[in-house]
Amino acid sequence: MVPDSERTVHSNTYTVELDQFCNDPLVLVEATTLLGKKGFDKIETFASLGALIAKREYKTPQMLVCTFGVHPCIVNKVVMLCSKNNIDLLTDNVER
Repeated sequence: MVPDSERTVHSNTYTVELDQFCNDPLVLVEATTLLGKKGFDKIETFASLGALIAKREYKTPQMLVCTFGVHPCIVNKVVMLCSKNNIDLLTDNVER
């Protein structure tokens, strides 16, 4: 859990879940089985968490999303969001 006293990631909680964190080098990892139809929400939340960590640590983290698959109806949006936020998408199955 990452403290978020200003509620910058979620407006209703003071902590944010983070699957993996490494301080040196600064790496954040979101791991999920499948990015379903609302998977882009998870990417947006992860990007907000990355911005919070970057502000707190004074350096930009390497960010990775690891998943077994991305639902076909959101593939383009997920790829675009990851690219826009400098998030590496690691997946076994991306159908376009």
